[in-house]
Amino acid sequence: MAVLNRFSGACWKRVPAGLLNEQLLLFTRSLHKSAASEALEISTTGDEAMSGRVIATAELREKSEIKTLEEMPGPSTLSNLIEFFWRDGFGRIHEIQMEHSKKYGKIFKSRFGPQMVVSIADRELVAEVLRAEGVAPQRANMESWHEYRNMRGRSTGLISAEGEDWLKMRSVLRQLIMRPRDVAVFSDDVNKVVDDLVKRIYGLRAQQPDGLTVLNVNDLFFNYAMEGMAAILYESRLGCLENNVPKETQDYISALHLMFSSFKTTMYAGAIPKWLRPIIPKPWEEFCLSWDGLFRFSMIHVDKRFKDMKAQVEQGEKVKGGLLTHMLTTMELSLEEIYANVTEMLLAGVDTPCGVAGLVMPLPDPEVQVAFTRHTEELSRRVSYN
Repeated sequence: MAVLNRFSGACWKRVPAGLLNEQLLLFTRSLHKSAASEALEISTTGDEAMSGRVIATAELREKSEIKTLEEMPGPSTLSNLIEFFWRDGFGRIHEIQMEHSKKYGKIFKSRFGPQMVVSIADRELVAEVLRAEGVAPQRANMESWHEYRNMRGRSTGLISAEGEDWLKMRSVLRQLIMRPRDVAVFSDDVNKVVDDLVKRIYGLRAQQPDGLTVLNVNDLFFNYAMEGMAAILYESRLGCLENNVPKETQDYISALHLMFSSFKTTMYAGAIPKWLRPIIPKPWEEFCLSWDGLFRFSMIHVDKRFKDMKAQVEQGEKVKGGLLTHMLTTMELSLEEIYANVTEMLLAGVDTPCGVAGLVMPLPDPEVQVAFTRHTEELSRRVSYN
């Protein structure tokens, strides 16, 4: 018996702990069901099949090896830097990703200086990753965003915050802008912006010899998106669709353009070590300059609304308004958090309509446009229903 015990112990030590527990559980369960089956005269075929499946799983585990991150395929750091920074690959990221997925498979890694990015080129795997995420999102590397905010004493917003900070901000904002029935209150303001967009299109067409062409549609939709988002976030109009755009607004548009081009700037800022900044200062300086402009503009409009509300209270008037008024009235977020959230939400809000415009523009075929419109309407109905 002692020899048998030592032999059994030596065997168990060579079995992985997880598999050992699994086998012990099923072995115990099989013994229990076997005894019950003999008493009740029930077949135990199902348990035998289950035991067979476990053995097959164990064999599969022994054959398959989990690869480490170092073994994961992907382009070299040098080829990535040449592709993106020398050949300016930021304008064709999707094509590069497609090429890499064909060459390296569904999961591959890329390096940009000290930063490493793991790309997943399979929708089922992406869904699996998203489902594994907790109640608060885990952001990609936003070290440059956080460094800027720490340097300037700024708060994070809904885009850059994580963990408890993100949950707190979302719990406040979801009551106002996350649900379709709540968003409907902004429809009148947005409709006025749409009316101005249509007038602007007619004005631009009248300036062309054929009376039909609209040049630089990207900038037009950029200004439209900015005007619409400002009407919701700042509760004021900026004049982005006027013939003569106010200088203050022009400065902000320039800062926004710089920020959108700063996907590249951010990559530069993150890829260049801090000790190299004195030698290559431009990427980090442009990154900080664009954020300075965005925050400055938001602070002007938030402070202006706060001043107007204070004057209304002093005159005994009832304070009414939208999103910004609610945030300033309840003060569930600090003033710095309000600055950060309206800044980041405007940035995100402008990006979305511009992306849709960029998607529709390459569809010159009327039949393709009709098919695209029907598909979009169908998706809209599903979203509204859900």
